[in-house]
Amino acid sequence: MDTDHTATIHDARGATVMRAEQAPFSWPRRHLLLDVSAASRRPVLTVKRSPTFFEIRRRWNVYSGNSTSQSDLLFLAVEPLLFKSGVVQVHLPGRDGERDPDFVVHSRGFFGCDYTVSRGGAALAQINSGSATLLGLLFNMMAYRISVNAGVDQAFVVPLTVILAEIRHDDEEERRRRRRA
Repeated sequence: MDTDHTATIHDARGATVMRAEQAPFSWPRRHLLLDVSAASRRPVLTVKRSPTFFEIRRRWNVYSGNSTSQSDLLFLAVEPLLFKSGVVQVHLPGRDGERDPDFVVHSRGFFGCDYTVSRGGAALAQINSGSATLLGLLFNMMAYRISVNAGVDQAFVVPLTVILAEIRHDDEEERRRRRRA
């Protein structure tokens, strides 16, 4: 994600296949994942942050297309607790409660820059983050590399990457506020 909250997604050959853009003037934050292979830049998915007044659990809903209707909900992602960093639980719609997640995103490594998406303990995808350039390091722009196992839909993993980038952005903003205070 760049500082303007956009990201370009490339396939293994380097061709641009999708673009994630923050919807202008949206509260709570909403990102659109656009199919750039189509001339119309058709929205494929919408990632919407659920509004909360007390930041105990951050939560995102992912919808098909440009929709935010409950009938188009594909999954929701929840950070279990504020003090349990490095974990995002993914729940499919139609289940009672949020106790047992369908998928889990765990951070690996000391700085929480590498993530594994798993289901029932089996790894489905890897998400690795790091600054692509010195300029990216200076301006807090991250480059993400996604490796998806065969049979796993990339369109499932890309919005999780957008959510991880948003968590990182929020955490960096909070650190800056604390330093100024």
